[in-house]
Amino acid sequence: TGCTDAPVTFYTDATGTIEWFFGAGSVPSNIIGSPSIASYTTTGRKTFTMVVNGIPYTYSDFIDIFSTGAGLNPTIVPITPDTLCAGDIGSFTSSVTAADYTWYITRDTVVDTFAGAGFLSLSYLFDSVGTYTVILETRNTCCGVSFPDTFTVTVNPIVQPSIAIQSSDTSNTVCDGTTLTFSASADDVTDPLYAWFVNGVPVGTNSPTFSTSTLVDGDVITATVLTTSGCSIGLSDTSNSISVTVVGIPAVICTADTFITGLPTYFTSTVISGGIAPFTYIWDFGDQTMGAGDSVAHIYLSPGVYDVQVDVVDANGCPGTCNSVVTIYSLLSAAYTASLYNGCAPLTVDFNNQSTNAVTYLWEFGNGSTMAATNTSTISYTYTNPGTYDVVLYAYGASGNDSASVMNQVMVLPSPVANFQGYPQVISTLGDTVFFGDNSLDAWMWQWTFGDPASGGNNTSIIQNPAHFYALDGSYTVSLVVTNAFGCKDSVTKPGFIVVKIDTGGGVDIAAQVPGLNTITIFPNPVVSKLNVVVDVEKPGMLEITMINMSGQRVQKFSNERIPKGNTRLTYYLDDGRLNKGLYFLDVNYNGKHYYKKIILTP
Repeated sequence: TGCTDAPVTFYTDATGTIEWFFGAGSVPSNIIGSPSIASYTTTGRKTFTMVVNGIPYTYSDFIDIFSTGAGLNPTIVPITPDTLCAGDIGSFTSSVTAADYTWYITRDTVVDTFAGAGFLSLSYLFDSVGTYTVILETRNTCCGVSFPDTFTVTVNPIVQPSIAIQSSDTSNTVCDGTTLTFSASADDVTDPLYAWFVNGVPVGTNSPTFSTSTLVDGDVITATVLTTSGCSIGLSDTSNSISVTVVGIPAVICTADTFITGLPTYFTSTVISGGIAPFTYIWDFGDQTMGAGDSVAHIYLSPGVYDVQVDVVDANGCPGTCNSVVTIYSLLSAAYTASLYNGCAPLTVDFNNQSTNAVTYLWEFGNGSTMAATNTSTISYTYTNPGTYDVVLYAYGASGNDSASVMNQVMVLPSPVANFQGYPQVISTLGDTVFFGDNSLDAWMWQWTFGDPASGGNNTSIIQNPAHFYALDGSYTVSLVVTNAFGCKDSVTKPGFIVVKIDTGGGVDIAAQVPGLNTITIFPNPVVSKLNVVVDVEKPGMLEITMINMSGQRVQKFSNERIPKGNTRLTYYLDDGRLNKGLYFLDVNYNGKHYYKKIILTP
């Protein structure tokens, strides 16, 4: 007997395959296995069939469902959540009132049973972690035992959370200013709350990551995690610490020298602070070419302004940069040519400036003289003194300066100095010959012209001290060209140097040749030692009488005195012990005008 909606248990001691057919109003209608449980939804006598190994056995009207049992099956009503923590007490109550209650608390193979009329509600200490099944059966006085209801309780452990952190750079060594990201990994934590610390000072909250670019060398990073829900709420953990090495950015200086096209420009880069060696250096020379190394040489092919950059990277990849601007100039070159390299003084030389890429110039001519110039035009310079001269041209430009010099560039040869005398210059005696004396300096060759074309071939001579006979009265111009051993020449021309006017009287009328000197008489001639000279002058004046040999050398001076107007007789004694016998000339100088007369010195 029983009630609707109440469990009916079917079982047999037969073995084999057992299948039950429960009849009208059954739930379920059939089932395999023994024992089996079914219920009925309607009242009345019930017939069921048991099939054992294929052989049916029918039991007619065997069960009497005499009363309704609707609403008598209990439901477990939880008072506490279905998820608890180890050590928590779970509380439950039945949804129906019954004569008796049986509670089963099961976990794995462990079953705790609580039964009796007073167990409408149950409180249970869940002291172990795991999954529990709570089962409730009730017993009604009329309908018997109900279908059981079950309720699952999960008991979680109270676990200490843990946290570990790591950085985006596993070496924990970064360049100054580099952004470093730290990540936290937390275990055994629900709804974690994160906090980050630098050297113990809070810097960030509630994120599993922390990024910064402001760390300094030696900073220590830590993190904490706090469980904010679940069984471990309020528990926290502190991570491992990460000490960061922050490497200063390399501070770089760079220099360059030599800024000429076609020549190496030398670049040098130096790390003056920061960074960790070794360093790598990459250069950008600003002309689409690159280079590597702390010291490099580069040749620019075109002048101009170039932006140069060197990128320096240390052992940790920390970069540093140095920028500079270089101005490259065309090659400055000093050069010149000279129109002459040697010649006779005075020597004029044309210097042709062939310098390039210069702005100003300075010439040094080797004799202390200089000349500044601002162009490359030809300049002329005259050397007056013999010698050899080193000529230097300095060229100056934006790229620096250069010089071109030639040792002994110019050789100036000495020139002779032409000069001569003639005796006598005034001829008043028929048959007198004029003797010319060379007074030139440094002469090796002579070319005389006596100004007497009527004499034909005798009008010229190439000997040093020639003589010429003038046959006709007149005034004659005499020229002498001398040449020295270097081929340098000089000349002198003396207009009206010889005056020929034959005097046929006992006295010599020479007033026309020497103004104020009317006559001069010399006796005896030839002379042995004592010579008398009688002069007649128109007015007082200075009279100087000198004896000259055939070479024009003065051999004896007789007087240098002022004489009165009129006739004056002068007596002189010859130094015959020193003088050779022969032809000499008396040079009579009256008030600066000369008259010459031959005398013969005899034994």
